[in-house]
Amino acid sequence: MKKDKTSTDRPSTKQEQKKLAQLAESNEARQYEGQEQLTALRPLVMCGIPLRKLKEPYYVRKSGPYTIELISSPLLGVPYGQDRLIPIFLATLFMAQSCPVDNTVRFLYGRDILRLFGLPLDGKTYRRLREGFKRWQKTLISLEQKVIMPNGRTKERQESMILMPKSMLWYQDDDAHKDDLPNEITLSPLWADEIRKHPIPADLQTVKALAHCPGALDFYLWQIWRSFCISEDTFVPLEGKNGLFAQVGCLSGQPTKEMRRLLSRWQQMVKQTWRVCPNGVSEDGKYFVLRPYQALGPLQANRFLLQLLTENRKFTPKPPTPKLPFPPPL
Repeated sequence: MKKDKTSTDRPSTKQEQKKLAQLAESNEARQYEGQEQLTALRPLVMCGIPLRKLKEPYYVRKSGPYTIELISSPLLGVPYGQDRLIPIFLATLFMAQSCPVDNTVRFLYGRDILRLFGLPLDGKTYRRLREGFKRWQKTLISLEQKVIMPNGRTKERQESMILMPKSMLWYQDDDAHKDDLPNEITLSPLWADEIRKHPIPADLQTVKALAHCPGALDFYLWQIWRSFCISEDTFVPLEGKNGLFAQVGCLSGQPTKEMRRLLSRWQQMVKQTWRVCPNGVSEDGKYFVLRPYQALGPLQANRFLLQLLTENRKFTPKPPTPKLPFPPPL
């Protein structure tokens, strides 16, 4: 007698198998203190970038005292989706190279970025990476912060910058750019100082496991940062001017029902990689409860980047990067 085939009998695709392997790797690294270090940019953790490509070359988000605006080329649009991995790569490489004084980071191959985050090494993903670099190169980032002065008055401090004002990349000059010449990216002095003063540590294994879902990745980075900074349980309303939907910028601009559905899905994905995550939606469904917790154990040096720097003879091998402290609460 033949067995009826059910959905559980169907073999998983290679992509599903890869996701399961990355989840297992993330949990194993967390359990055995083998998490490898990445660095995120604080303004982008607070406000985020769009999940999908926008029709207009303009994006604005508010999070507490911060407002971030992105203005880009009409042909390219503002960065979105997995473009958020590029600043993480640059900040991590900047720290791995001991924060060079000239604010310039160097690496040999574009494909190494895909390998670092466990992305497919195919033409489609490679072109997507190239377009992402172009979007960041053409995007003006305006960061506005409300500051309370000693006399009680409120002033606004504004900084406008481009993440990569100067670069020499593999696709810009194919004739002159040989394999023995590294890619060079000079970071804006303001972004470089932000990385030096307020590095947000993250772990490579979890970022790889969530890279296919940018919204869940943003939500994870936001939670590990906020949970470390608070000293007592904090009830963040889901809606309202300072609510969770406003703080996690990529949730904005959608119906409330859809935002709640995405939030539930993302939190489920976060808990698959961070099993002891203490945070969650309150019983009445009105608040997201943040609890004090140190989500990351002792972070190991990023072995992949250290290997890349060592293999490139133009670079002087650097010692393992020390553990990054979290920035103090705002």
